Amino acid sequence: MESIPEKVLQETDVLCLFGFDEEETKRSLQSWLTIPGKSLLFLGTEFPFEMEMFVSTCRTSVFQRFSYIFSSFLKEDRLVNMQILRDAYQKIEWQVHLEASDYQDLGVQVFRNLYTNLGKLADRKSFTSLKGCLQGLPAVICGAGPSLKDRVPFLRQAAERGIVFAGGAALEALSSFSVPIHIAAGIDPNPSYERCKMIGSFQAPFFYQSRFSHELLFHVQGPAFQVPSSSGLCLEEELFDFDGGGTVTTFCTALALHLGCYPIIFVGMDLAYGEEQEKYAQTPVARDSKSSAMLYEGVYTQKDWVIAGKWLEYLTQQHESVSFYRVGTYGLKVEGIVDLPESKILETLSICSQDIIGRLHLLQSCAKEESCLLQKTEIEQSLQRSAACVENILKLYHQSYPEDPSSQGNFIIHIFALYEEFLYKHMLEPLWKIWQFPMERNLTDAYAKSISPWLFFQRVLKEYMRSVEESYAARTL
Repeated sequence: MESIPEKVLQETDVLCLFGFDEEETKRSLQSWLTIPGKSLLFLGTEFPFEMEMFVSTCRTSVFQRFSYIFSSFLKEDRLVNMQILRDAYQKIEWQVHLEASDYQDLGVQVFRNLYTNLGKLADRKSFTSLKGCLQGLPAVICGAGPSLKDRVPFLRQAAERGIVFAGGAALEALSSFSVPIHIAAGIDPNPSYERCKMIGSFQAPFFYQSRFSHELLFHVQGPAFQVPSSSGLCLEEELFDFDGGGTVTTFCTALALHLGCYPIIFVGMDLAYGEEQEKYAQTPVARDSKSSAMLYEGVYTQKDWVIAGKWLEYLTQQHESVSFYRVGTYGLKVEGIVDLPESKILETLSICSQDIIGRLHLLQSCAKEESCLLQKTEIEQSLQRSAACVENILKLYHQSYPEDPSSQGNFIIHIFALYEEFLYKHMLEPLWKIWQFPMERNLTDAYAKSISPWLFFQRVLKEYMRSVEESYAARTL
């Protein structure tokens, strides 16, 4: 009978096994399974049924540690198939974790940014009106990977022939290298201030999503454009098909395509640690401090970088008429993006020479005023009404204990009133979809399970109200 290394068991909450005998393994791990939070998954036999089970487990165990083990008795051809399947499962696990990672604080930081950033929208421009306004201009998308520092001469030439996009750590890197930044971007709700401190040092148009750090948005000097969000907590009523992926580099890529740019050229988009184990072009990181690094397809990378690579692969498939290039050959390979030397890229750019500054001015003049802007007072009023609905529902639970009051007429009135609230549709409901599974996984009592979302909403709304109060206090200082 096969055994699982003790170290693996100590560092694992969800153990995913391929090719193991289910009954024998359960018997051998009986004591481990008695530890709260430990679970077993036997994979590779009942696809696609097990895929649904796996996705459900990822949601209920979203912040737990997963490990994947193959049986030593698997034949080589079957082992190869199981490894392909493992890769697919692992990417699902990473995606669920990444989607939830912003909301470990119940979405408080994101809400604070959403709410505070409304004050920046007095002169908000319509993002949809910018579609195609840079049609035919090459886009140079800059990541902050280690290879960026070797591309400075190339970037200075490319900046005369195409639109340079940068966000996050790439802003600091390009500024320090004196490379022009034509369009800047930000999506991180809580970025390193030191990494982005120069955000107010240039006048480039700045594109951001409403979840972006309100502290850093305050320092933006150039024209600011809010881009609709397609996932997570958001304030946009307007239905708009814009998916910016999960990193600022993928966001810049989707932005460039929306503006009509082609070809798309990536520089410093390594999606991997450097040969000296540095993470960014300017910040060396020792191997023993790379807590999030992992070896994947021959390079040291991170979960979010792998997901970003897969997102870019999908994007290239959706835009077959657009050419995607990456300068150099270092980093994680991305299907659909052709790696080329600098000389070949410059040859491509030489036939695309344009009046870059003039076209950027045109971008700003093309932007139309946004109508029907959401006001802070609307958020505050919806917050108060939502809190009142939740408190009324919880009163019914306390009055009817231990019976579930959900069939009562008053309960139905309050719940439908809550469902109509802007705050519920745009924030509470998306947040509950993330937290429902991990919060309910250990609940067996029907009453406890029924009341759990309302207790959750009560807690969240109190935190949001505190954020509003703190915002008011900050403005009066």
